[in-house]
Amino acid sequence: MSIDKSAAQAELKILENARLEILSGTKKVNVSFNGNSVGFQMSSLPYLVERIRELKISLGLINRGPIGVRCLL
Repeated sequence: MSIDKSAAQAELKILENARLEILSGTKKVNVSFNGNSVGFQMSSLPYLVERIRELKISLGLINRGPIGVRCLL
């Protein structure tokens, strides 16, 4: 699946800024991207963190992490 890297990078920057604002004490953050507006608050933080992680993976900035392997002896 091909991604629009410039759009993904723009979204990543917006979401990282929103996360920083929430963590620094702003009660609610509104962001707009591609004509859509979304409000985030402290309870939205897990979603923000996961979306940031997904974008970083799709941009090749981080790896998915180790794959769990179990040994059944």
